[in-house]
Amino acid sequence: MPPDLGDPLTLLILNRSSLALPLIERKIEQVLGSQLPSDCFTDKSVDPQKFVHLAALSVAYAGNEDAMREVGKLIKIDEKSFGSLVNRTLMEAETRRNPYSLAYRGLELGNPGVAERIRAWAQARLADRTEFRVAQLRKWWAEAMVDRYNGVPTESQWATDPFVSQLNPSDEPALHKDMMGYAIAVVERRAKR
Repeated sequence: MPPDLGDPLTLLILNRSSLALPLIERKIEQVLGSQLPSDCFTDKSVDPQKFVHLAALSVAYAGNEDAMREVGKLIKIDEKSFGSLVNRTLMEAETRRNPYSLAYRGLELGNPGVAERIRAWAQARLADRTEFRVAQLRKWWAEAMVDRYNGVPTESQWATDPFVSQLNPSDEPALHKDMMGYAIAVVERRAKR
């Protein structure tokens, strides 16, 4: 990917990810599946390994459901090489949108390699005890839950939530109270709009 394509490619990835990301993922597959990876490029100075690395990071950079879907395809090809892209995709989402909304949608993709890494990401976020981060992450999570359950989650929805069900029971009571308070606040704020 020539440096002079950086800005246009970034715009394409962010604004037309449903078009751009499958093309990038297919090119990665083509390069990885080739006996002579350099033959996959008209410019023979391209380093195929560097291309695969940068192209994979470009997919994750979108930080959206399209990115998660394409990352899932890459994980099926080589879990060791591409597994960390799930976390990277969620981190990119955090810079532009609610990462928990993406995490829930990522679980719905039905890819075990993706789901395992999303759950690990969520567990790591719960372990973060930085005061500002705790509040921000719980607000995002509550907003995503309100979207997922069309309102404040019922006790049954709470108990079977894919992230809550992974919690240590001793951590759950305080978290439950906080999350329900945040969810109620989200619903009330939306009602005022």
